[in-house]
Amino acid sequence: MMSLITSLLYGLTFIAISPIALGLEQWATARLQGRTRPWRFILQPYRDIQKLWGIASNRPETASIFFALTPPLLLSITIVLIFTIPWSVGQPLLSPDPILLVYLLGLYRFLSSLASLDGATPFAGMGSARTMFLNFITEINFFLWVAALILYWQSQQKQIDIAHLVQAHSELNWQIFQRPELLLLAIVLGILILYEMERPPVGDPSSHLELAMGEKALSLAWQGRDLAILKMAEMIRLTFLVGLFVDLFLPGSWPLLNGWSPTIYFLQGLFLLKLLLAILVMILVTSARAKLRLGRVAGPAFFAGALSLLSIVFTITVHLYVYVQKGGS
Repeated sequence: MMSLITSLLYGLTFIAISPIALGLEQWATARLQGRTRPWRFILQPYRDIQKLWGIASNRPETASIFFALTPPLLLSITIVLIFTIPWSVGQPLLSPDPILLVYLLGLYRFLSSLASLDGATPFAGMGSARTMFLNFITEINFFLWVAALILYWQSQQKQIDIAHLVQAHSELNWQIFQRPELLLLAIVLGILILYEMERPPVGDPSSHLELAMGEKALSLAWQGRDLAILKMAEMIRLTFLVGLFVDLFLPGSWPLLNGWSPTIYFLQGLFLLKLLLAILVMILVTSARAKLRLGRVAGPAFFAGALSLLSIVFTITVHLYVYVQKGGS
C-alpha cells in the first residue's frame, strides 16, 4: 500500500514538472540555432499555460459536445499513461500489458484528429490526414517493437506487463548494453518517439507554415482553457515517452558501480538526470536533420520495422541455439 502511495506521489510530481521537459527542449533548440535564450526560458511553458488558462474557451458554434470534451479526454489518457511506468520507485500505480500502451497512444491521435475535424478549422482536414498517416505507420512499428520485446522476455521466462519488464531491465543494469536484441529495440523506440511527437525529421512543432503542419494544425481548433489543457497533455505525453525509454534502456542504478545500494531519493534524482539527458540527446538528433518531405517520412519507419524484425530473428536464433546445445531437452 505504501509503495502505491509513493508511486502516486511520484507520478503527480512528474506530471507537475512535465512542462520543464518541453521548456528544456525549446531552450536547447534555440541555443543550438544561435538564438539567445536565458535559463528562465525553460519555465516558459508554465507561463504559457497560465496565460491561456485566463482566456475563456471560444468554441465554434457548429462543433458538437465531443469537441469540448476532447481536451479533458486527451489529458486523462496521458495521466493514465504517466502512471503505468515505475519512475524508479518499484511498483507503478497501474501495470498494463504493453499492447494497451500502444492502443492508448493511438486513441490519443484518433480523438485529437476527429475533434479537430469537428471544429472545422481551415487546416484541420490536412492536419488530421497527416496525423493519421503517421499514426498508421507508427502503430505498426509499435506492435512490432512490443512483439520483439515480449518474445525476448518470454524466451527468458519473464512476465510481460510493464512493471515486470522494467524490473527485468533494471536487474540487467549496465549489462543491457551487451544484449544486441535490446540495443536494437532501444534504437527503434527512439525513432518511434520522434514519430509519436512529430519531431524532425518527421515533423516540426515549431513551424508556422500551414502546409508543413501535422499535429500542430490540430491544436489550431482550440483556444483559451481548452488549448491550455491540450498543451499540458502534450507535455505529459512527451515526458511519458522519454520516461519509458529511460526506464527500459537506461534502467535502475545505471551507470553506478555494482555493489552499491543507493537510497531511493538518490535513484529518483538519478532518474530525473537521465530523463533530462535523454531529452538533450533527442534535441541533438532532431537539430541535426531537416524535416523530410511527406513522401519520404516513411523511410525511418521502415528502418525501425526492419530493426524490430532483426531483433525477433536474433532472439529466435539464440533460443534455438541454446535449445540445440542442451540436446533438445
